[in-house]
Amino acid sequence: MSNSVIIIGAGASFDYIPNNDIRRDGSYQPPMANGLFSRQFERFINLFPEVYGLSAGVATAIRNGSGLEDYLLKVQGFAAKNKDRQQQINAMSFYLQKLFREVTINFGNQSSNNYTSLVNYIKDSGGNTTVINFNYDLLFEEAVGYQFDKVDSYIANPIKIIKVHGAYNWIKILSDEHGYLHEIGNSYKFLMQEPWYLTRIKPSDDTIYIRDVYQQTVNSREFYYYPIIAIPVTGKNTFVCPEKHILSMTNALQEADKLLIIGWKAADSYLIKIMEEVIKKSLNTTVVSGTEKGIKEIQGRLSHIKNISFGPTVTTFSSFVGSSACEDFFT
Repeated sequence: MSNSVIIIGAGASFDYIPNNDIRRDGSYQPPMANGLFSRQFERFINLFPEVYGLSAGVATAIRNGSGLEDYLLKVQGFAAKNKDRQQQINAMSFYLQKLFREVTINFGNQSSNNYTSLVNYIKDSGGNTTVINFNYDLLFEEAVGYQFDKVDSYIANPIKIIKVHGAYNWIKILSDEHGYLHEIGNSYKFLMQEPWYLTRIKPSDDTIYIRDVYQQTVNSREFYYYPIIAIPVTGKNTFVCPEKHILSMTNALQEADKLLIIGWKAADSYLIKIMEEVIKKSLNTTVVSGTEKGIKEIQGRLSHIKNISFGPTVTTFSSFVGSSACEDFFT
């Protein structure tokens, strides 16, 4: 296969298992952006009371024709001076961590899924590609089958994965230079009591760790962690992956002559800006989205980028896998 880049967004994980598969448990289906606070996830929302205000606000915004990303952008604007709003933003990171952990555990590992089929195509056609992954879940990583024990493991293999918005098991050490955190003994409770703490204190260790815990004892020393997950907002750079990963992504886009988009709305202005700057040669683009309208919107958002041309389009990930458009892309 020639040089390729694949971008996967929420729509790809949403369609991880085909609708007609009887093993599909809809109660854990990965949500689209506007579904992050849907009723099916109420049991997880209830674990984080400070996130209630966001849930109510998002529901109102959606009813009024807006979207989750636009609403959260407004909330972030208030958070610098409003303690309640900063608590909500902090709480949402922990909520997203919990939600996508449960999604990965309970919806993942299906023996027949579209990510595994996609990985088979990649490996059969040479096995080298870069996947720009906007999802917090680990469903694609499970399908690839690599061991991700360090954050740089994501770019150390033939299939490089750029987790631009982080993942549910990405964490950093929460600095406790004054000992307050040790007294409280819980990262979440601490960041509710001290909502602006992360904006005031420089991390003692800025390394991103791969852990599924928020407290750990190492050699009799207590470590507390907080999630590295980007809050989805419009019009801002929300990339949280290391600079080394962004450079790897940029190099891949420079060399690519094929682009496959699955379930990404092309609404991330930061990535589009990078594409505008680095794409210098002809890039044939295949778009997979849930509706014809969605496909046209994606094409419209990218059409101004020089050298991008559009090839086949397919509605739904399930329809793409095994289609002639899929075969052609990986030929």
